[in-house]
Amino acid sequence: MVFIEDALSFLGLGKEITPYEHRVTLFGTAGGLIEGVIRIVCYTPCEIRLQLKKGGLTIVGEGLKIKKYGDGEVALVGKITGVCYQ
Repeated sequence: MVFIEDALSFLGLGKEITPYEHRVTLFGTAGGLIEGVIRIVCYTPCEIRLQLKKGGLTIVGEGLKIKKYGDGEVALVGKITGVCYQ
């Protein structure tokens, strides 16, 4: 992911946060990409709970749909209204 590495370098965050155990990238409120996912714990149109290596992540919203799941990644679309770490 050269783009991500370039963006982190531009922000002065390259070496401090990489290598990372997980990464959450939101595309406004319309979707997101979560890397470093171990498994999907819960999946409804209003809530997606994910198990990460160190803890969990909950995404809440409306009309949430998983578009891709595999290789430790989850890509989702829908109206995201909140993200919470456990």
